[in-house]
Amino acid sequence: MEKIFSDTTRYQKIMSFEYNGPKRHLHMPSSERAVQFAPFAALSGYSDMLNSSTREVTRPISLADEALIDLNQQLQDLKTIIATHPLIEIKYYDQYLQNYLSKKDHVIALDELSQRLKLEKNGWINFSNILQLLRKT
Repeated sequence: MEKIFSDTTRYQKIMSFEYNGPKRHLHMPSSERAVQFAPFAALSGYSDMLNSSTREVTRPISLADEALIDLNQQLQDLKTIIATHPLIEIKYYDQYLQNYLSKKDHVIALDELSQRLKLEKNGWINFSNILQLLRKT
């Protein structure tokens, strides 16, 4: 295998010179020279942003039979007074946030076929995501 610089005769004159270091500035110490090759954060602050955006995720809770019967009765009661847009306090599982939310809002619709109720400000909520429902007077 042939070396790229196998013939050094052209460089004999400069190879015999002694190198005394840079003349315009001080010689950089080895410890500082190594720092310039250290890894750097190309996206400074990115790891901090990721850490700040982490959140706890909660799994939905399955209600016991008695709680389901009670919730069903409350929904039936709401159905009878839906025209008055009753104010309720509801605790439900938000599938997008993967967490439970508590809201006070007026019920404006109840869809038994799709098994969901519609709140004035907070939109549709599936019956299966409701943990607690209280009617406010």
